[in-house]
Order: sequence, then structure tokens, then C-alpha cells
Amino acid sequence: MHYSFFINMQAVVPMRREPKETSEMVSQLLFGEFGCVLETSDSFVRIKNHYDAYVGWVDAKMVLGISKEEHDALLAGPAGRICQPMVEATNELDSTTLRLPGGALLPCYDAEAGTCSLGEKFRYKVSSQFVVETVAANPAAIAATARQFLNAPYLWGGKNVFGIDCSGLVQVAASVNGYLLPRDASQQVEVGRQIMLLGDTSPGDLAFFEKNGKITHVGILLSPATIIHASGHVKIEKIDDIGIISSASGEYTHHLAAIRTLFQSV
Repeated sequence: MHYSFFINMQAVVPMRREPKETSEMVSQLLFGEFGCVLETSDSFVRIKNHYDAYVGWVDAKMVLGISKEEHDALLAGPAGRICQPMVEATNELDSTTLRLPGGALLPCYDAEAGTCSLGEKFRYKVSSQFVVETVAANPAAIAATARQFLNAPYLWGGKNVFGIDCSGLVQVAASVNGYLLPRDASQQVEVGRQIMLLGDTSPGDLAFFEKNGKITHVGILLSPATIIHASGHVKIEKIDDIGIISSASGEYTHHLAAIRTLFQSV
């Protein structure tokens, strides 16, 4: 484990609070995400994800060490993102198949060839119909992307269709549509500009909810009266000025604290 930079070449890798397999998963690395190594502990490395600056411990054998030159090439090269919940990619070095989650990064992406590669370290082919390259930021499309995750189960720290948390849903849906948001709801509430009334919102605006004075939940507004969020599973429920109304019980489950929009002020 003598490397200072890494890239994730697996579909999903758990990031943990402490350097052990039984530790709480605090987030995940999606395919193609890369960054720097901060320290090591036995078979674990503490890493920082370049895209959201999130820090956590990962099993060292689950990520690929790269040089500074390769890291810099990743930063400079074109990149695509998977825009469907799950897509198959072919490893052109050994002809095996890898299933990539929505929001996965395709570094050094060649749209004409439909490949992402880094020298001889890896070369994957993904149909361009499932990939978005650099796109103009589009808050309204965030809601449409989030709908693709309907019924995905809730998983603390999750960022993919087989397990996702509330802020993971927001982060992944935003990343496909031109926004690189922080990882946690308490960080995401600092992004964009405030909207005071639900009636003034647009699809793709973000609603935040508090418990004991702290932001603990986030969802994506589909309209001033409906929201898509991950709680138990990804679902659409009613919302009003008090909060989210459970579709099962009719009771309030989350108390509205703030509304933010990613639309630029006119």
C-alpha cells in the first residue's frame, strides 16, 4: 500500500467510519471516483474522494493505487457519468462484464469509441446512450433522474439503486445533471439559494428537514405539493408547509426546515 492516490474500479466500494470491516458505512465510492490517500492502518486506507471531499476508510485491496501523473490525467481528461440506474460495461482487457450504478464516473471518456481508460490499467466500453458527458447544469432534470430510483431500498451511506440514503439520492441525481453536491444533507443545505415558500418552488428544488435543530433529511421537490425522497425506500409523498405526510399513515414524518434552489437567480 505504497501509493498516494487511488481510483475505484469496482461498481461500489463501502467507505467506513473506522478501519475495520464491521465499522459503520458512512458513504460509498462509485466506479471511477478517485482521490488521495490520507493515511493507512493495517489493510485499510483512509481516503478523500476528489468529487465531494468526503473522507472515510476503505479496504486497500478494493481500490487501485495510481501515480500522481495518472491522477493528474484523470483530473484533466474528459469524463462521462452513467445516467441510468444500472448499466453493463465490458472490460476490454479481459472481456468480463461489470454492472455500473447510476452516477458512476467514466474518467478519460472517449465518446466516439464509447470507452473510458487509463493507459494499460483499465479500459471499459459503455454504450454512449447510457452516458452523459459535460452537461449544462439543469436543476429541473434532477427530479426526472430521481424518479428512476423509485422503490430503491434505503441504506445508510448508500449511493446506488440497490441501497441509497436521502442525501445519496440527491447527490447522484444532481451529478448526472451537472451539479457536484456535497455528500450529507447538512452540507447540501448550504448550496444554492433559499426559497421561502413552497408555492415559489420548481421541480428539482431541494427540501430539507430537521430534528432537534439539526438538518437530518433531504428530498427533491416534484411540485409544490409532492416530493421524492429516500425513507424506507425511494418514494413520492405529499408535502406542505409543515413537512412530509406519510402515504401510509397520513401523519407527518419529517418537519420542513429549509428549501433551496439550484436555479440561478434572475
